[in-house]
Amino acid sequence: MEYKNRSFLVDSLSSYVVTDERIRGLDSAEFIWENAIVGGHWQVWVAPPNAGKTTIAWQAAKDIGNCVETVIYAQFDAAGPELKEFYKEAEAHNVLLASNLDKSPRLFIDTLLKAVADGWNPKGAVVFVDTLKKVVKTMSKDAMEDFGIKVRRLTQMGMTIIFLHHTTKRQNTDGSFDPNGVSDVVDDPDEVFMLTITTDER
Repeated sequence: MEYKNRSFLVDSLSSYVVTDERIRGLDSAEFIWENAIVGGHWQVWVAPPNAGKTTIAWQAAKDIGNCVETVIYAQFDAAGPELKEFYKEAEAHNVLLASNLDKSPRLFIDTLLKAVADGWNPKGAVVFVDTLKKVVKTMSKDAMEDFGIKVRRLTQMGMTIIFLHHTTKRQNTDGSFDPNGVSDVVDDPDEVFMLTITTDER
């Protein structure tokens, strides 16, 4: 009787139950770029505007693109002339450059999930999104909760995702800044990096 109860439960929860087949091939967490980006994780890099987020992320994307099959850089925060320059470099470093030329950035994560549903295997893919507020309403707790669930689905399939994000405009008394948006912005990701500007050239 107990066995039948368990069997019924497993059938009922079939979409949720972890099985050998579902976890086979998932990699252990390892750094894939410097000591910063962890494979299969979801990260948010936070800094004030013009603090260097894009410069660092773009370099990381190019470095990883030289040795990984699928690297996507979703540049939703660049003007036309800048986008042309990004495209030239992307071509040279095996980076697939995406932008909101024909489609809203708010549909980007859904588009990735649809690609998976259509047969694309996201394992090992590395995705940079510049910036977070372009793909989700960071001031809405409901929006961020739903967004976090979707992103976690992708990382559980082996994708690595890095979102660049802005701080609030107002400085704290100690000179630091807070991430813009609800607490989920920093509570849900695996790692959150706060970038600061220093006058020390080293």
